[in-house]
Amino acid sequence: MEARKMNSKLGKDYAERKSIKRKMLIDEVAVDIINGMDKKTCLDKLQLGIYESIEQPQLSVTTSYRIYNAAIEALKFNIQSEIDEKRAVLWSRYENLYRESLESGMHMNARACLSDMAKIFGLAEPEKREVSLDASKISFNFGSNV
Repeated sequence: MEARKMNSKLGKDYAERKSIKRKMLIDEVAVDIINGMDKKTCLDKLQLGIYESIEQPQLSVTTSYRIYNAAIEALKFNIQSEIDEKRAVLWSRYENLYRESLESGMHMNARACLSDMAKIFGLAEPEKREVSLDASKISFNFGSNV
């Protein structure tokens, strides 16, 4: 029973180390992508085992593609989280502007803040645009009555 627990623990430690190495490798590939390296060069480096985090001398084509795609997904996640953080900051600033406008009696500014917030954060309906073509003229209607 003791030996079985020990083998299980060693296997778990190995899996954790392998997972950490893989994450480090994905991070190295992501850094290369950020620095402007093209896909073919990254895949070649993976397949030739040039990265520091690679335990094996060479990786298969399939594994290389998986790691490259994981790096792309990690970058997408990082970019999306940065966008979400900036959205939260922008939202709080608009809330402060709205509150200050209401407190100082500037209702037109408060309404403008609400309108901007709705547009920026995708809460407003998109403006209706209509293009019609006649034989002699082209007219554009952007939803105004002018």
